[in-house]
Amino acid sequence: YIPCQFIKIQPLLAYDQKFNFSIWHVELRGTIDAQIVQSIIDRFNRYKDQETIRSCLKFYRDRNYTSAFEALEKQTKLKLEAPILSNLREALVEKCNYSRVEQLLHEAERNSMFTPCAAKIPYAAMWAPVESAVFTMPPGRGGHQMCVDEDSRIAYLYGGWDGKRNLDDLWMLNMDTCRWTCLSMSTHEQGGPGPRSCHAMCFDSERKCIYIMGKYVDFEYRGNTGLENDLYCYDTINSEWLVLSENTEVMSGPKLVYNSQMAFDPRGHRIYVYGGKVVLPDASDSTIVYSGLYCFDLRRHCWTKLKPDFHMLEQEQHVRGRYFHSLLIDAELQRLYIISSKRDVSLPSDLIVYDIATDTFFEKMADLA
Repeated sequence: YIPCQFIKIQPLLAYDQKFNFSIWHVELRGTIDAQIVQSIIDRFNRYKDQETIRSCLKFYRDRNYTSAFEALEKQTKLKLEAPILSNLREALVEKCNYSRVEQLLHEAERNSMFTPCAAKIPYAAMWAPVESAVFTMPPGRGGHQMCVDEDSRIAYLYGGWDGKRNLDDLWMLNMDTCRWTCLSMSTHEQGGPGPRSCHAMCFDSERKCIYIMGKYVDFEYRGNTGLENDLYCYDTINSEWLVLSENTEVMSGPKLVYNSQMAFDPRGHRIYVYGGKVVLPDASDSTIVYSGLYCFDLRRHCWTKLKPDFHMLEQEQHVRGRYFHSLLIDAELQRLYIISSKRDVSLPSDLIVYDIATDTFFEKMADLA
């Protein structure tokens, strides 16, 4: 229980962009039982007294009223702060002993005194260049994909467009030593996927495998090129390629797409694929069909369509089709997070959440900017 007389309720965010700010129901539970309330009030009053005394102690110390400070501290048996903070002030302010200050700071860090404060500091990315003069590195490219083995701290890079042709090379980056290793200059020659860009890729943290699907095909080549959407698996332990599907469309999976995103669910042993543009055999890029949300069960080897594809001219849905987005999964909460995107000429910076258990989309933030 918290002793109070008034409560202020201030709505900060509507449930959905279609809702106005409103309060539908508020339930407050409490008691006026004197036997309970009086003990809470007494505890609250003691807390106020202690804070008042601490404020006095701080005032006396800041004004250098040493006798008054020591007398009040002795009589009330109340400490202004933790002993290490008092020692730190003494070493820094009174004695200017910087070596002692460093010792006390290291001691505070070992005792996890900075942890609560550090947890509130927002994360910030720090970029550092990887030296290319000494070690071999992948050549420049665009439209490639990367995934990470968090346990081994290894990042994998596959494919892309170098300005002249599509690539089918596979590279490995040791994130501790920042050294690249070329695993294959041509995966197609080793039974893997052929050259491609704008594909999707994710890492299976349970089986230590990489999954690759989709690619971009220029409009001028679509008439004489097969548009099958193949799905490949690379076993990083045994260095072997496996074709999981030569054409996912015939298995009720997605059509050939590009600029889609994939995520692996370690709890359900599934792959989720969302968004991207469908490669159409008889249409240019001005005619757009967005791919929906699909799930591939790695145990049963079957696809499930969770959200259908739809044409850009169809009536708007609650969750719009998109590409150039990011897709993340929270395996514990069983939720997919779809962050930002590009659609037509617009750049929506929204955050969409898909709840796997209830098969429900809902918008978390309409504008991240």
